Amino acid sequence: ACVIGQVTSIVGNIGACEQEFRSLMENLNRMMSDRGLPRSVKKRVRTFFLSAKRARRNEQQEQILRRMSPVLQGEVALMSNWRWVKKVRFIHNLVPASPDRSSDMNRAPHFVVDIALALGSAIFAQSEVF
Repeated sequence: ACVIGQVTSIVGNIGACEQEFRSLMENLNRMMSDRGLPRSVKKRVRTFFLSAKRARRNEQQEQILRRMSPVLQGEVALMSNWRWVKKVRFIHNLVPASPDRSSDMNRAPHFVVDIALALGSAIFAQSEVF
């Protein structure tokens, strides 16, 4: 019974996120119709929001991360972003290598953890120039 309850909770939560996104898209379509936007602009706006769906999920996960203790935040952020952090050569060179290379992440200096915590994402429409 406990497992069924947990599965139901997970499925319900996924459904809630999807419902929120569908509601957003319905409101977006209504807004664009009300404002008389041309079809080409409507398509670009919809494409942007579809692309931003993953970013929204990341935002929600960042809120969860901020509720953790500072040590847990650092550990989770470093593990989540390690593949990006280790690609920066000067940072990678500062992390002492372990003999089996499996736990380099655990040997990272504190400022590398701070970098991992500071990483974020931004969404831009395909045709935007910045």
